[in-house]
Formats: sequence, C-alpha cells, structure tokens
Amino acid sequence: MLPRVTLRAPLLVLLLCGLLAATLVSAPTRASGEESPAPRAAGGPFALDLAGQWRFKVGDDPDWSDPGFDDSSWEQVKVPQEGGQPYFANNDGYAWFRLEFNLPANAKGTPLVASLGGIDDADQTFLNGVKIGSTGSMPPNEDSQWFEQRLYPVPAQAPNYGGRNVLAVRMNDFTGGGGWYRGPVGLFSKAALRSELYGLDTSRATKAERGAVRRKLERQARALENGSFRAYRRTLAEGFFHDGDTLRRRMSDLRVLSKEYGPLRLRDTEVQIVRDDTSSAVIADTNRSIIGRDAQGERVVVQELKQDFLYFSGPRFKERGNRSRFFMDSVRSELEDKERDFAVYLPPSYLKNPNRSYPTVYLLHGINGGAAEWDTRNIDGRIDELIRKRGIEESVVIMPDGESLWYVDSSESPWRSMFVEEMLPLVDRWYRTKERRGMRGLTGVSMGGHGAFTMGWAHPELFGSIASHMGALDLPPLAGTNEDRAKNADQTPNVQVNARTPQFLKQYHYFFDACEEDDFKFDDAARTMDAQLTSKQVRHRTVIYPEGRHNDECWVPKLYKSFHLHSDSFRAHTPLADRD
Repeated sequence: MLPRVTLRAPLLVLLLCGLLAATLVSAPTRASGEESPAPRAAGGPFALDLAGQWRFKVGDDPDWSDPGFDDSSWEQVKVPQEGGQPYFANNDGYAWFRLEFNLPANAKGTPLVASLGGIDDADQTFLNGVKIGSTGSMPPNEDSQWFEQRLYPVPAQAPNYGGRNVLAVRMNDFTGGGGWYRGPVGLFSKAALRSELYGLDTSRATKAERGAVRRKLERQARALENGSFRAYRRTLAEGFFHDGDTLRRRMSDLRVLSKEYGPLRLRDTEVQIVRDDTSSAVIADTNRSIIGRDAQGERVVVQELKQDFLYFSGPRFKERGNRSRFFMDSVRSELEDKERDFAVYLPPSYLKNPNRSYPTVYLLHGINGGAAEWDTRNIDGRIDELIRKRGIEESVVIMPDGESLWYVDSSESPWRSMFVEEMLPLVDRWYRTKERRGMRGLTGVSMGGHGAFTMGWAHPELFGSIASHMGALDLPPLAGTNEDRAKNADQTPNVQVNARTPQFLKQYHYFFDACEEDDFKFDDAARTMDAQLTSKQVRHRTVIYPEGRHNDECWVPKLYKSFHLHSDSFRAHTPLADRD
C-alpha cells in the first residue's frame, strides 16, 4: 500500500550518466580530500560528481560511519567500477567505502538527493554519520537488491555546507562478484533529477499555483491526522490514478493503515512546486513519508521517506495522480510477514478505456534477480513495441519479486502460497483483469522458466499458457535448507513431465527456448522437455538457437515469441463475440 514508485529513473540514470557530467557543473574525478569547484547553487540545477577514488576496507565496524574516523590507512579503489571491485570476484561479505569532500556554501537551501548508482548486493549509507538510506537487507536475513538504483533524499541537517563532508557506505556482497559497479555517484538537486533523470520538463509555477497546491498538501496532512477520510478524498480527482492507486484503492488502503497504526501523520518535506510543461498539471516534487503508532504506542514509519511527484490539475487543484503505466506495486503479505514487491506494466489503452478488462501475463525473473530489474531492460517500451509492431494482445504484465526462492514454498519463504493466495488475488482485485485460467499466462527466464512450469502445472485452475526462456528445467529448486531441497526435489519440470498424463498436459499452450552454448546446458534441458512432450503428443513449440550463451542476448530479442504464445492462448480462450 502507498510505498510505490514509477519505474523509469534507474534506466534513465544509466543512459544519462554521461549527459549529467556534460550539462551540469560537476566536480572532476579526484582522490579523497581534494577540493572540488563549486557547482551551481540553490534553486537551479546542481550536481556534485563524487565518482573517482574512494577509501575502501574489508570488514565491518559501526565506527566507520563516523566522519571523524581516520581512514588514511585504507586502500583506495575506483568507484564505480564496471563489474564491481576486484576483491569481490573471489570473496563475499562486508566492506566499507568512504569519501571526504567539500560541499560549497552556496549549495545551502538546495534540497539534495544522493545518487549512488548500483551496489551489489545491499548497502547502508551515511552522510556525516547520519543514515540517509539503505537498499536490500544485510545478513542473517539477506535480501539482494543489486539491480536497484540508489537514490536517497538527504536530510537537511546532514550536510556541512561550505566545509568538509564524509560519505560512508556499508555494503555486503552475498555471492559471486559484487561491489560498487555503476553510477552516477554524486549529490544532485531535485531540479537536476527532475530534468536529467526523470525526464520531466518543468518551469516555475505561479504564486497562485504554489499556494493552491501547498494548501492541498496541508489539507491532506490534516485530514489523515484527524482521521477524516472524507476530507482527504475531497483532495483527489475522480479519475485519480497514481502508480496503481485508484481513488477507491487509495482510500481503502488508508483506512486499513489507520486501523492498524492509528492517526496517520503525513509529512511532505523539501517541497518544490513546478508546472509540467507537457500538460496543464502542477507538480509537487516532495519527499513524502507517513508515520503512525504501533500497538504499544511507539512511533513507526508506515511509508519510508521517498521522493514523489504529485500531480494537481483543474480549477480546484485536485490531485489527479501521475497516470503511469509502469511502476512498482506491493502486497502486504501476512504469510511472509513483509511487503512483497511486484512491477506492473499496463497496456497503452488501459487508462483510456476504463471499462475494458485485459488478460494477464506473469513474468518471472532469474536467480539473484528482482522486480526492479525489468526497468533496466526497458521492458515497458519493449512490450509497447510488441503490441504496436508484432500484433500481440494488450495485456497487464505482472513481474513479481522472487529473489532466489525458486517460486516454491520453503523454510526461507512460503513464496508460492503468498503468490497464489495474496498477490494474484490482489492483482485481480485492483487491476482490470480477466479472471479465468485461459486469460492468464506464465513466462519465466532461467530460474523463472522453472517456476513457470512448476507453478503452471500446480495450478491448472489459474493458468492456461506456459513459456520459458533458457529455463532451468532439469534442476530441482535450490531454495532453503537441505531438508527443503529434498522435500521439493519433485518440483523439477523434466521430472514432473514424466508423471503428467497427456490429457493433463494438453490443457496448456507451450513455448520454450534456449541457446546452443548455454553455460548451464539448459539447451539440453529444453531438448529433454521437447522429447517428453512430443512422445505424449502434446502440441508445443521449442527453439534451440544455434548461437548464444546464458545471458540477455540469448532471450531478450526473442521475447516476442513467448508473448505470441500467450496471445494465441488468450484468443483461443475468447469467444469471437467477446473479442475487443
């Protein structure tokens, strides 16, 4: 509920890293302690480039966040570095990065955001000893978020303007290579981020517009604190849509949170109100958080502080939402006792045709992945293009965060039960989906291909089509303890297919592929599945590409084939009279 974010900034960060350096005044790469030239200051675009040589030390000590700590004996490493720092090629565990730099005095009054690029796997970041953000979770409950772009709003009290500052980053690499592998790394004004990272063309709002929007923000905060949901609702437009929230859903979620956490304190800080030059809307660029109280009366953060863009329009300046078609959503899972994220793609006509419902494709990522990784592949643009040029059916596409849990239940997580009992029903409740098996399909990549087969076969009442790209079809789920793995050993697609009757298997439409030079020999796994389905006279399509390894180059250009499979299935399950 509510902590959702439009997915676009991480991809733009990568594309515009060089552009930032070219169009904004920034400091050159330097060693720790060197003075940098002053960027442009308050009100205008501001960027302080902090890429270059940082101090680095393996290990873990909370004192290393202290700006007064002497790190002069530490090793110097390049930040960021493609592939991460060499140490992590053969080692896992904790390490710290530290950088001393000067922040110009004329930057005071400029709301800043720390951009830290990509860190593999988890981090906690401190500016002058003040924690300004974290991504992922450290051991023992590690959660890799290597694909997430780190963007942390800087608390006003943290920077030392006109003097010495220290950024300290605590990170942990869980498996494989790791470290700080991508930028941009630096401090940026919100104006710079709006323009260069989020692609928003904005100009200064009028005094009347700024006043009207600020009054709406104050009314929203007052309404929640007083428990007056009617008053809050009156600040929203009838067609409100913001990262998956409709007016009805927003009000429903707020009531649930209020019941659990009491009166809610909504905080908007470092607010900048600007006009969107591409529409008639006025945008409140705010760092928003929501605070409540737990059962013991202790203060609890209901929504973590994050930068958000709130759109207001009309003569009464009601909030209309960002009307995004690609964003992150989540389900508050009772089974997992946590928020479980999933990315959402909505087809081009979704917001234009409010009475139309759509089929659903569930897209499952590979091992060590997550829901946010699809943004780096420009998945929304790719699907839009497939609809426009390849004639696939317009569909809602849901991309769950499956970590490395193999889409099964284990002692690590009751992931599959969460998906079937909580996530899928939430999707059908809040999005306009066609709620029948023939209108749902599963596509998976690598570990996700494994999950597409095992989940699809486990729930014939839910899914009508199964697709896999370079799937791990010959492996048992590698999740949980040895006992878990033994218990789930039969959850292996190439084992399960032997036990399935032709009648059962023929309920589905199938597509699966692999590349000839797959690093894990999943091309052989695809051949085995092909032989078994053929022997049982089950219609399917298998492709082994003559070149390619186990990477994006193998399957991303072939994504249209799995979407064609689902489109054919959706059409086969739709009576002619009901087709849009």
